Formats: sequence, structure tokens, C-alpha cells
Amino acid sequence: MAVVRITRPILDIVFAQEQATDMPMTRVTRVYAYIDGWNFYCAINEPRRLRYGWCNFVKLADALALRLFAEKTRLVKYFNTPVEQKKDQINEGELERSRMWFRALEIETGLKPIRGRFKKDETSITKRREKEADVHLAVDMLSDAPNYDAALLVSADTDFRPLIRKLAGERGKTVVVCYVEARQARPETDLLVPNWRTEPIPDSLLEGCRLANQVRDPSTGETILWDHYIAMKGRNFPPSNRMG
Repeated sequence: MAVVRITRPILDIVFAQEQATDMPMTRVTRVYAYIDGWNFYCAINEPRRLRYGWCNFVKLADALALRLFAEKTRLVKYFNTPVEQKKDQINEGELERSRMWFRALEIETGLKPIRGRFKKDETSITKRREKEADVHLAVDMLSDAPNYDAALLVSADTDFRPLIRKLAGERGKTVVVCYVEARQARPETDLLVPNWRTEPIPDSLLEGCRLANQVRDPSTGETILWDHYIAMKGRNFPPSNRMG
């Protein structure tokens, strides 16, 4: 039988990591936030939490940055793929709802999505997969690195682990992975990379960071209504599963 011995250096690493978890974040002044819009939407796409998807991501990012670093964000980037053609719809009315959402977000926050694209996938329950948006996010986090001390990554997508390891482990950046607490498992970090942290986003914070229920479009004079959006959504929800 093989005997596994836990050496003192390994114990020291574990102990140091446990201590670091309870310590305040390193003082930083330049905080950027990167929102994985599709991952976030999948986390709240259920009847009880869909209202949190009507999210003011600038307000959310600032709330997280203030809690973690006592600083507001200097830049927020939002990555997502709008439904722009009927052929990309999986439910009736999705095209119009997508237009409503992205327009309301732009009016209230100034954010425009850094876009990916949809690709047909008959093996997926949604018959499509979002492509490229996560690549854009990774490229921007790397290229922006000289300009920030800390980055908030709102995503539970484990595909970003090599990116985080590069930024936090090799470039000395603090990277905080923020996840929807009620629907996503806490992402794993790396004991050898102390600047790699996680932060839950509770429902109470999401509730306080919603867009207005009525958003007036200054270019048309029309009002974008949350009630209209939710009525169009109807019963089109995927099976309810906790996401990891």
C-alpha cells in the first residue's frame, strides 16, 4: 500500500491560504470588472430569479469593488451575444426581448456588449451554443492587465482558470471570481496562487442592483418595461439545476 506523506511545506501553504481567506483584500486603487453575460444569465434563468437578470452591471460591479477594495470600478466590460435574427431564437419573442434588454442596459449604464456569436448545435438542449464572447473576455483581461491592480470576473465558467492563473500567478494581479451564490457552486481556486479569490453574489445584492422597471429610450421616447419583458418570457425556462 502506498503511503502519502503530507510534508511541512504543503501544510504551511494550506495554513497560509486559510489565513489569507480571513484577511482583508490587498489595498488596490485600480479595479476593472468583466461580466460574462451568458454565464450570468444562465445562472438566473429560472422563475424565482429572473428579475435579477434585469441587472445594472455597473452598479453591481461597483458594489462588489467597494465591498472588497473600498474602491469603485474604473472600467466595466460586458460580454454577451444578442439574439439578432429569428433563426437564432429558441423561443417565440426572444428576438424582441433581447433587443429590449440590451437597449435598456445601454440607456441605464452606457454598456454595450462585446459580442460573440451563436452556432447551431443539435446536441445542446438549446439547439445553439454561444461562441467567442468568452475568448473576447480573456483577450481583454490580458491586454488590460497593465491598467488595473485587481479584476472582478463575474463568471463561474471553469474555462477561465488558465487565464486567472496567468494573471494572478504570473503577473501579480488580484483576480476575484464572483458567482451567483444561490445557483452556482463556489469556483475552485489554487492554493499556490494567493491573489486568486472568490466572492459570492447573494440575492440581496442582486435585488439592490436592478435596472429601473421603466426605462425611457431618449431616442424614440418609448418606455421599455420590465413587466412587458417578463410577460413575453412566459414559461420559457430550462430545467432547474444548480450550476457548477
